[in-house]
Amino acid sequence: QADMYAQYMPMRVDAFLEGFDVNIMAYGQTGSGKTHTMFGPPGIMTRAANADYGLEPTADYGLYPRGVLDIVNRVRELNDSGTTFNYVLVASAVEVGIFGKVDMFVQAESGGGEVDWNELETKHDQCGVQLDRVAEPKYLYGQTEVNLHDEDRNIYRTFAAIATRNTMGTLMNNSSSRTCCFAFLTLYCHDSNTDCVRKSRFQFVDLAGSERLKDAHNGNTNYRTNMHDANFMAGDCNNWCLM
Repeated sequence: QADMYAQYMPMRVDAFLEGFDVNIMAYGQTGSGKTHTMFGPPGIMTRAANADYGLEPTADYGLYPRGVLDIVNRVRELNDSGTTFNYVLVASAVEVGIFGKVDMFVQAESGGGEVDWNELETKHDQCGVQLDRVAEPKYLYGQTEVNLHDEDRNIYRTFAAIATRNTMGTLMNNSSSRTCCFAFLTLYCHDSNTDCVRKSRFQFVDLAGSERLKDAHNGNTNYRTNMHDANFMAGDCNNWCLM
């Protein structure tokens, strides 16, 4: 994990701090290591949220937790450098599935745990997160944003939000992600000389696993008999082209 971060992330972090939007996306077959690469092994975000590792990267951290800690430290250094620029860094996270869009901070702080997608009654406005289809590039709005650059406790809150990610055991992976996870870092840079604000976004995307239903669900590819199972249907709809 450390080697992956060292080879892949520094130039992207530098670009983000300089005002460029950055997007990294993990896509691939169920069990290929997308979530492991982006966040780490199962349970690590829960342990991170409980401050088991403090504010230093542990060996199993993936790109996102390492990136959060690295960028927070870099932003604090920039704010202490005495320039005319002042930086504000905020985090947000949204889980997107066939049955809706969930603010992961709200989910974590309203009892925690994974979303029961069977209980979501509406598809788009249940949790307040919306997609702006007019803006270019498209973006989600309405989700919670927490200040990271000067409050350590919000780093732990961010890890707790990610820990609510919805998973399900299949024959291909005992903790397969059933939804897509979008974790955002947004940086606002204010120049006191010009009174202008520059905004950049770092987007970490962990897509739901791609799988052939017959391999992941013991040969069962009949969606009609599983329409009551939201997790099955989420995987079904995400992987329709592979049926």
